[in-house]
Amino acid sequence: MMPLDVQLQINAYSGGGAPPEHESLDADAALRWALGKPMQKETFARPPADADPTHWWDPRVGYGVLLPETDGLTDEQLKTGSDAPEPIVELLRKRPGTAVLRYRPQFDAARRTMLLRNYATQSETSLDRPPVGVGPNQMPSYLLIVAPPGDGPGSIPWDAQYLLNAERRVGRLDLDEQGLGNYISHLLEGWSDAGSDVKRSVIGAVDHGGTDITKLMRRAIAKCVAEKFEGDEDLKDGVTYIDGSRQRLRGSDLIQALSSQRPAFVLTTSHGNTEHDDGPEQLAAGLGLPIDQSFEALDLEALVDAWKGDGAIWVCHACCSAGSDTPSIFAPLFPSGSDFRNTLDAIAELGAMTSPLPKRLLGSSKPLRAFVGQVEPTFSWTLRNPYCKAHLTDPLLRALYNRLYQPEGIGLAMRPWYSGLATLYTAWDQAMRRFDAGEDDAGGDTAGQDTAAQDTEKLLLYLRLASRDIQSTVILGDPTAILPSL
Repeated sequence: MMPLDVQLQINAYSGGGAPPEHESLDADAALRWALGKPMQKETFARPPADADPTHWWDPRVGYGVLLPETDGLTDEQLKTGSDAPEPIVELLRKRPGTAVLRYRPQFDAARRTMLLRNYATQSETSLDRPPVGVGPNQMPSYLLIVAPPGDGPGSIPWDAQYLLNAERRVGRLDLDEQGLGNYISHLLEGWSDAGSDVKRSVIGAVDHGGTDITKLMRRAIAKCVAEKFEGDEDLKDGVTYIDGSRQRLRGSDLIQALSSQRPAFVLTTSHGNTEHDDGPEQLAAGLGLPIDQSFEALDLEALVDAWKGDGAIWVCHACCSAGSDTPSIFAPLFPSGSDFRNTLDAIAELGAMTSPLPKRLLGSSKPLRAFVGQVEPTFSWTLRNPYCKAHLTDPLLRALYNRLYQPEGIGLAMRPWYSGLATLYTAWDQAMRRFDAGEDDAGGDTAGQDTAAQDTEKLLLYLRLASRDIQSTVILGDPTAILPSL
């Protein structure tokens, strides 16, 4: 072994005067040190990156069509969806890899479970946190329900959509075959011939003043969204904001704005039509239509004569703007014979249905991309916290501005709105356990006990009301429908 004739300097000072300029190495030890294996970086398992949630076509994300399971279908039909209307069969052809799921009406309300059947993979999928994808026992992230709402054969209830809303990106089409043909052909072509301008928006907010809920809706939703758009360099020049607190917003004003501006985004806040004095047929024909400043329902025929949707996304915050259900989940809140109860009972008598406004526009010759609205009424407590009076609509603002104008389909864009369900249900569970345990006992103080009990009951009511209100906000149209790039 050759000796190492090396001297090194070091930049450490340990006191005691001037440090030595250099020192010789311990030759043998230095050579052993030099011949040792170099330090190696520790390695860990590297699972693949998560799939991009915007890539609905990726089987790790998944896109599926949910169809009702009815008697008399062959094994092949159950597997492939070939029994569906021809436009849906065409959708399945053009989107290979789409999972065909079947809604099975067996529903265990006590356990809040519902099974969907995938006959192609011969597997059942539960709503209890199923894995994401299109494989066995998996549930796609994107689901298009193709059926009218209801409990009868060939239907899929709103409740199924509400439950799916909590974790998946869900839309629904309830159209006749011609309407389905119009919509699906435009969906598959990406609305390539749409006349709507992605930089243009129409926002209409009715405001009846005083303590009317329309004032809160304007302030908490429409005004905030308009301010977001007006502060955006790309969108500000295309905003048409009709503020009902500053001008009289009539239905004809909205129609004129839509037909002249050809917007890609529409937002309206108002009461929804539930006039029932003339009987159920008239109620069904006008259910959920926006009510203007003069308390007149939007003229649907005049609207579709002037504007048919043309590739826009419309968010319509109004009672029953998306549809009705039976029985009304909110009817028990109000005493029998009261105005609110009579209205809810009249709506419930219609059964489960999709409102006429979204049906006409989604199935038109130039259809909407999507419609977002409410089944049954929406409430002030969902918009403003009853305790601190703070607006609770920031998730909706993020959905309609921060997310919708990114490369995200409407189903993914609306996730911030639905994500609040977990917090509300968790808070309700905690409050319920306190209530059951008698933790509102004020130590023998009868007045204190009453106040504490009322506070707990109010909290339970608020949490359940807000959660059901959010959950019954539904997307009509395909959840992958997306606005074009700027």
